[in-house]
Amino acid sequence: MALRALIFSVLVAAGAALLGGDERAEVRRRLPAADSLSARRARLRRQINATSFRRPFDATRCGGGHVAATRRLKLCVVESEWTQEFVMRVNSTVGWEPRTRALLRRLLQQTTGTVFEAGAHVGDHLLPLAAAFPNLRFVGLDPDPSKVAFVERMVAANALANVRVITAALDAAPRDDCGLDRSDANAGAWRVGGNGTGACTTIDAVLASADDVGLVHLDLEGFEYRALLGGNATLGRAPNVLFENDHLDEGGRIYDHLEAMGFAKFDEVEHNELWRWASLVPDEEDDYR
Repeated sequence: MALRALIFSVLVAAGAALLGGDERAEVRRRLPAADSLSARRARLRRQINATSFRRPFDATRCGGGHVAATRRLKLCVVESEWTQEFVMRVNSTVGWEPRTRALLRRLLQQTTGTVFEAGAHVGDHLLPLAAAFPNLRFVGLDPDPSKVAFVERMVAANALANVRVITAALDAAPRDDCGLDRSDANAGAWRVGGNGTGACTTIDAVLASADDVGLVHLDLEGFEYRALLGGNATLGRAPNVLFENDHLDEGGRIYDHLEAMGFAKFDEVEHNELWRWASLVPDEEDDYR
């Protein structure tokens, strides 16, 4: 359609060059207007939305409450002590860890089964991804009960039937004396320690019934290595591990462990590293990037 209009415009304009001034003005007035860049972008967005697997957003279901918008979708946000934390991390054109978000989206386009996120915080990665990929199952875990309660309410408010959240921390083995250090002013940096009364579980225990695990995502403020020690069975059927690397307590031991389990580093963005089964890295790297 646009090409035909362009050809028509060129032909008519050429003919108008043979006319007098008044006649040329009349011809220009009747020419179809060329699409602006914004119009072409709007048309492309309509075409994408028309073929999207996501349901259209209905703002009325938010009951007049907050709405958080990423570049690709919107979410109702329930009223809570964590409302502003979630909105701050999600409600912008960039958001928190934008390159990590982009990496996760590219990865999940190739992923099937269950996506596990430990250290889910207020669900600022978990919930938008679950809304964008309703064909995948998401399991989120966090040791703070108030954050988990917020994420559960968000799941209900946005009808995300593919999300399950658990209140627990991770360690190499189950124990019931896990504490949570809330001393950091950044609530996203709270970390697990001992001398508490909370439950620590393992990756293997949480994902025991998940036959198909597409991704294990760990943001545990230094506990990533110990968590992976409790996930050896899962790593045998989970081809992708993404973890934060700027608070590692055990130095390079996490890298030795992943290599021993058959993984190789594939990518690093911001302060997060993606490791994949070594057999996948040389075969899929060019297509993936």
